[in-house]
Amino acid sequence: MGEILADFDSEQWQAALNRPLVKDIYQKRVRQLRKDLQAAGEVAESQILDWLDASPELLLRNLAALKLLSSYPEKLGKRVLGNNFPRPSKTETGPA
Repeated sequence: MGEILADFDSEQWQAALNRPLVKDIYQKRVRQLRKDLQAAGEVAESQILDWLDASPELLLRNLAALKLLSSYPEKLGKRVLGNNFPRPSKTETGPA
């Protein structure tokens, strides 16, 4: 994630999306990826795509919060990120 933060330029991102061809290609790719993720039942990846589509700043903020909160109790994560905070899977928590 450090590389993403270091390389991200908000002005460059907005300038690119102001170009009709770039914006059209971006929107088509996001729609297709969203469709593919939903068909595959990839909920977490779909949420990440939603954050990116809303704004790269939101994506970066939420990913940083997820990284930070991953070592804290689930209750705190839910308080900060609401329903966007992932529940631990059985593989993460061990056998039931």
